[in-house]
Amino acid sequence: MLRVVKFGGSSVGNADAFKAVGGILKHFKRQGDTVVPVFSAMMSVTNRLLKSTDAASRGDMKQVAQIKEFLFELHRKTVFGLNLEPTTRSDILGWLDTSMKNDLMGACEKVAQLGVCTGEKSDFISSLGERWSTAIMAHYLEDNNVASEYVLASDVLITDGVAGGATPDLELTKPAMLERLVPLLQNGVMPCMTGFIGADRFGTVTTLGRGGSDLSASVVGNVLDADEVTMYKVESTTAEDGTLAAWKPGWIGIIPKGSESTETIPFMSYEEATHLKKVLHPATCYPLMEKEIPIRVGNTLEYLHPGTLISNRGSSSNSHTLQRPWPLIVTAPATFAQPTYARAMRQRAFSTVPDKYKLAGKALKKVQAEDAIRMPPSPLIVENFNPDLIKPQDNGT
Repeated sequence: MLRVVKFGGSSVGNADAFKAVGGILKHFKRQGDTVVPVFSAMMSVTNRLLKSTDAASRGDMKQVAQIKEFLFELHRKTVFGLNLEPTTRSDILGWLDTSMKNDLMGACEKVAQLGVCTGEKSDFISSLGERWSTAIMAHYLEDNNVASEYVLASDVLITDGVAGGATPDLELTKPAMLERLVPLLQNGVMPCMTGFIGADRFGTVTTLGRGGSDLSASVVGNVLDADEVTMYKVESTTAEDGTLAAWKPGWIGIIPKGSESTETIPFMSYEEATHLKKVLHPATCYPLMEKEIPIRVGNTLEYLHPGTLISNRGSSSNSHTLQRPWPLIVTAPATFAQPTYARAMRQRAFSTVPDKYKLAGKALKKVQAEDAIRMPPSPLIVENFNPDLIKPQDNGT
């Protein structure tokens, strides 16, 4: 069985959590499964990285340095708690120290010089937490006789380049991801992959939005034709500094709103799951619906519990179909003044502005007519960027 398993920030929040997740992965390995894990940053890390961008944009490099020291100590403590071989421990700590100095401090210094944090810089800095946690896990597994390798998603997951909420491009992603992952899997090596991160076709790092590791796992599942994609989540208590204190028993899978935590919904349709709030990234289902690859929402603390299975089996009507699971990006024809940009999206919220000159709709119709694209029957959300710059070229516009 080919499993893609995603672990959120609480699941990898400290050394004990890393050990428990490592145990889960070894369990699946022992039972003969092929496993591709996808990891979020350690709990609270992404928020602190974003605080560092705010501080840097104000020129407060002293606060940035304090955040960097806190983050290094958090990861150092985690590494020491894993009881790694001295050489392995030295290697990963040296790598972390270099990354925090060069990647975090270096990027923040550029932000401070500019006086503003661009979307590109924000994405790069906020992506660092996943790099650090995933590298630690790969070293831990390797040190515990599980052949594994760190895989940076920005090398293999290609996006449309939208900062802070990029959309994966499956057509470009598939060959890159297969080339990187298949040789590892064929040789019995477990790829430990960063969630949340991608890169545009020019190699610029982008992120998939908060909760984007869910979407990362779905993309991997689609590309590898996985038998199942599991999203492991867990309730926890926090220490005074906001980091993970411990896991605690709680909900398993998806539960009805207002119900007791033991009342797990066993099955749910893809269509129903797209309307969930907070449980999954809003685009999680779309890469998997077309291939009918099931999604399981489980609990890291009770990982053998079946949780909630999201698939066509959970559909009450069995009639929902998805003609195009990914957003269509439409650029207006040359007869329209630039910049004009429209995007047809499914179930995704944006800050919108009125389509004053009806350019986006006309551009969409033109592309549909020329390319015979069948758009899904759900409502479309259309964006126009810099609408004040858009002016009709003639009376027919």
